[in-house]
Amino acid sequence: MRVRADFYVSALVRWADGQLISATVRHVGDPERGLLLITQTNADHQVHIWVQQTSAEGQPCWHPRFEALLSETEADAFIARERARDGDLWVIDVLGKDIGLPPVLPSCKGGV
Repeated sequence: MRVRADFYVSALVRWADGQLISATVRHVGDPERGLLLITQTNADHQVHIWVQQTSAEGQPCWHPRFEALLSETEADAFIARERARDGDLWVIDVLGKDIGLPPVLPSCKGGV
């Protein structure tokens, strides 16, 4: 059974709030089936983008979209292109100095 996108986003934002991490919803997608994209911006305004995938077990997991960090301008351009292709896409912005996947989000092991 798949968790609704809006429920997943709400849980992520509440978890981040509990950890004193700033997480905001930049774009609202389809409440039931929208895919999620997470941006993490560090103090130097460099952005790491995580994309949602599905594991071999059928569970959501996260994979870095780019190996390198992007500038905010590059990240915004990428997000604009993705939203033009998929209007149901959710975009969540996370701010913090530690660029890495939040522990609440499972990583895709070995790629999917």
